[in-house]
Amino acid sequence: MLIPNKGNIIILTNMKARITWIIVCLLAIAQGAWAQDEPLIVKTLDALQTAVQTNNANIKLGADITLTSEVVIEGNRIITIDLNGCKLDRGLKETSATNGHVLKITSGSTLTINDSSSKGEGCITGGYAAHGGGIYNEGTLNISGNVTISKNKAHNGGGICNYGTLNISGGNIKENEATESFGGGISNYGTLKVSGGTITGNLAYYDEGGGIYNVENATLYMEGTPVVSGNYKTTDDENTPNNVYLRSGQVIYVSNPFREGAHIGITTETTPMVVTNGFGSYSSGNDPSAFFFSDLGLFVSKVENGDGILGNTNIEGMGTEDSPYLITNTDQWNLIAYLVEEGNSFEDKHLKLNTENLTVTTMIGTSKGDDVYPFSGTFDGGGNTLTLAFGSESEYINQTCAPFRFIKGATIQNLVIAGSIYSSAKFNGSLGGSAIGKEGGEAK
Repeated sequence: MLIPNKGNIIILTNMKARITWIIVCLLAIAQGAWAQDEPLIVKTLDALQTAVQTNNANIKLGADITLTSEVVIEGNRIITIDLNGCKLDRGLKETSATNGHVLKITSGSTLTINDSSSKGEGCITGGYAAHGGGIYNEGTLNISGNVTISKNKAHNGGGICNYGTLNISGGNIKENEATESFGGGISNYGTLKVSGGTITGNLAYYDEGGGIYNVENATLYMEGTPVVSGNYKTTDDENTPNNVYLRSGQVIYVSNPFREGAHIGITTETTPMVVTNGFGSYSSGNDPSAFFFSDLGLFVSKVENGDGILGNTNIEGMGTEDSPYLITNTDQWNLIAYLVEEGNSFEDKHLKLNTENLTVTTMIGTSKGDDVYPFSGTFDGGGNTLTLAFGSESEYINQTCAPFRFIKGATIQNLVIAGSIYSSAKFNGSLGGSAIGKEGGEAK
């Protein structure tokens, strides 16, 4: 039996002290880490300018701040700003070409902006610069939550001018202006990804991209539920709808599905033009027209791999039996021929000739090497006449000719055929040329 002595008591007391000291240290460390995660509340411009000089700063506005100079995120810092329902207001009425931005992010730095307020009143406003009135970004900029970027102006990129990486998952970019050029809402020179939020009410004076202007060699990704509508190209006389502007050969890259609520207007430099890359891979069950629309009322359809294509004319109707696509002129017939050539067979779609007499020189259905691109829809002539003008007495066509040159599982009905075919090839037909596979086609 151990008899306690003074030495033993001292040892036990020291052990308790050590344990107590360790617990106190652990609590202090935990409290310090917790304190680091607590946002720094700032209420003045000086406090904000000081806060952004600290790497990994987590800043939360505690009041509206009027800026007499731009706030710069630099030095490869990573900064988060929660607007918390407050405004960052530059208050400029005239352009300040060198530093008129509200916020500027330099190369290598990262800024994440959100608004935790329930009403979403946090706003970046009042900027007026040569490029990027609200925000000029050369680094990485992330925008989420209820952030509003509104009533900023610039020669281009009224709301945001992006030379770096810009990710938008929420918020509102509205009522900004490109006063002398393109990109009322956003001018994109770098990489832009839009997965949510609303871009609306922005203006581009005398140029394109009221909502978004994608500069040559820039990259634009879209997915999720973005809304880009109600933006305009404006002149002294009129406003023309102009939401997302794509130059010839540019596309919107799709790397995840679109979801219900996405609504994106498009203007292209040329038509017809494929406007997406990857849509068929991620939204194969949907037609691109479910999420995209033409600013000018042109026809939006899809090509062989499911990507969206913007036509060069409008075609009324939904392509259903009750609301067929209505073909009323030669441009619309030619667009259907072009879409079939690009791989849209119109399977399960309904089309109807909606004019008494239509003269055509283009055939629907074609072949490219060993690949055949047939028409597979239902075409109802409505008792009207299709007049063929394939070749002439002085110039014979050296290929099989028919208004529906290749068909597969198609139905063609109630159609009167007139006109002429001058061809030196075999297997010409006044209605169909070649029926592909067992499905063939049906004429009524």
